[in-house]
Amino acid sequence: MDIKLPPMIPRLDWDKIYNQLSTVFVSDTSIICPQRNIDIFFDGTIYGKGSSSIVKKGFIRDKPYAVKIYKPISFENDSYDIEPLHERMAELYHQSKLTKYSEYRLCPDIYFAFKYYDNTEEIHHFTMVMEPMDQTLEEYILHHTDNNELFKIILQVCNKITYLQTFFGIVHGDLKINNICVKDDEIVPIDYGMAFSFDLSNNVIANGTYYNDDIINGLFNKSHDIRLFIITFYLFAPEPVRNTLCYRYVKFIARAFIFEITKEWDRKRQFFLKQCIEEQDAEIKKTMKEEYKIYQTCAKGLKELYYNCKTTPEVHSLLYKEVYKIIPTITCQSIEYDIQFLIGENDGSMMSSERKLELRYLIFNTVPSSNMKRKRENLG
Repeated sequence: MDIKLPPMIPRLDWDKIYNQLSTVFVSDTSIICPQRNIDIFFDGTIYGKGSSSIVKKGFIRDKPYAVKIYKPISFENDSYDIEPLHERMAELYHQSKLTKYSEYRLCPDIYFAFKYYDNTEEIHHFTMVMEPMDQTLEEYILHHTDNNELFKIILQVCNKITYLQTFFGIVHGDLKINNICVKDDEIVPIDYGMAFSFDLSNNVIANGTYYNDDIINGLFNKSHDIRLFIITFYLFAPEPVRNTLCYRYVKFIARAFIFEITKEWDRKRQFFLKQCIEEQDAEIKKTMKEEYKIYQTCAKGLKELYYNCKTTPEVHSLLYKEVYKIIPTITCQSIEYDIQFLIGENDGSMMSSERKLELRYLIFNTVPSSNMKRKRENLG
């Protein structure tokens, strides 16, 4: 893999980087930076809101910006979680790197980053000032429901993922449909809070720390972004596109992903059941029974997701934690080949005859092939 920049340095000194940022004063209506003579005023528009941050529309000398303000995460015992600061600094690192070096728009450009003091506790967090996006991908799709336009959106996502990995060694990590926006008709991934990097040896670096291969396998996690995008597109695509050939294709691919995950979780479920039967220690056995119930719940949830396009919090958690650990049989490249075949840009010479047959079934909206029927039967 040809990485354009040196891989991320393990165990970066996040505190040192944070302390070098200029200090600002944050209120509901403005951000004031005395050190750099920058004042940002809000007009009340909110672009987005999460559990630990809010993105507001702000103005510097009448020019609009997107201002992401991070807040401390509080616990029930009135304490605060300090660790996310390191995660957010890693987000700043990834987006700054892409802003500075990428020839293509892989994230909203970052213009400023500041630290600020939270008056309720002795906790410092930071805020980023970025270019504003035109609209979310979901809003954009509502006005681009033609099959070819929808397929081109998916191809753009595939191209962005491939470029992100090939030239920067970065996996977005949270590429849901609602973490993609549009600027000047170009697809732009946002929110790199769960991004991680890998080096030339496929070692994974998350938040500046090397993780053991047993935790994250860098060779396989390259398919994580496209899997998560396809599955969330399948789940949350706006109603007007659900009768299109493109959505039928997304559904076809999403179910293939879900089928892979279900097989893996069924294997784990059987393993836990076997271990639980053999275990003699009562406390360990009790713990294992509880874990088995979790696997059982997730397996049932995945079947519901496969058949009825419904999901649960447990299944959402499963998709985040497990989706990148399975050997990829479907990649950005294979999806590109599929789409080119579906829109008539290639003759399918790179595909198996079975694959071409399955895609033709999609075009004519007929019954699935016998192979897909077998897969469905295996789920049951």
